[in-house]
Amino acid sequence: MVPSYPLEDLRERLFDQVRPWQRLFQFWVRTVDIYTGYKVFVKDAKKREELWERQHEHACS
Repeated sequence: MVPSYPLEDLRERLFDQVRPWQRLFQFWVRTVDIYTGYKVFVKDAKKREELWERQHEHACS
């Protein structure tokens, strides 16, 4: 049986609490990137639609 160290347990508990926030942050970074590329920088409707499709596929992967 491997002895458990208090610092290792603390690290594991802390990581388990931080992980959902990390995923939420990644989601919002992708969302902002897609929205700004889609709405702000592309004025042509056809190009905007193509960009939206590419970004949507990328975000789903």
